Amino acid sequence: MRSKLRAILYIGLTLSVVWATIIAWRNLQTLNGHIDYGMLKQAKLALLLPGDLRFSSYGGDANVALELAKIIRTSNKNVHIGEYCISACAEFVMPSARAIYVTRYTIIGYHINDFIVSSQLPAHRRLNYCGYERYIWLSSLYKQKDLDVNFYKEIDRRLQFKILDSDVSVENKNCNEVTMTARRSMWYPTSKQLRTLLKMKVRGEICNDNIVCWKERLEYDSPPRAKYIVGDNEYTSIAS
Repeated sequence: MRSKLRAILYIGLTLSVVWATIIAWRNLQTLNGHIDYGMLKQAKLALLLPGDLRFSSYGGDANVALELAKIIRTSNKNVHIGEYCISACAEFVMPSARAIYVTRYTIIGYHINDFIVSSQLPAHRRLNYCGYERYIWLSSLYKQKDLDVNFYKEIDRRLQFKILDSDVSVENKNCNEVTMTARRSMWYPTSKQLRTLLKMKVRGEICNDNIVCWKERLEYDSPPRAKYIVGDNEYTSIAS
């Protein structure tokens, strides 16, 4: 009787350790929040573990996002998006992944990016743009993965950007930062648009596909009276 009890306890303890290890791995592979050097350090550890990477972010530092994209690309990992993948997350993390898995609560959003800036700069000024390295790397990545390099035109067509000013970067005196304005602040494409216009391997439907979901999430997450596009339709935030 005692030997059976010991065996049951041993099995229970083993299963608990295995489950705790799985949870620990999952937590290590979950990257949430602002894209910065802290997240990059966490990502380097997470990418050493087996399994897919989990991500939820409003965006962050574009240069850090570039480094993050490079190591995701090298690891050839799938990425699971949680609630958000906006700005630098959508621009760098998503195209660098082998495939993207989403949920019906996922919000994916685009605004100004290095493709748009570079396309509007004269050739002699483009080389001095602070995001030129990011633009070149992403262009190469898009071509390698057979994504549509002209996807930025879809963003620009909906948001309508215009260059206001260009000046030497405060942080990097060797390049110029560009100031731009837009008629609309953000584009939230549908999962179908990501698959057909960008040719990205997105598995599943997202919040942007559902009018009830985006009304609950997007309208109150946006600045007051901000204009944005969901799919192909323009809306104005009613948040106060």
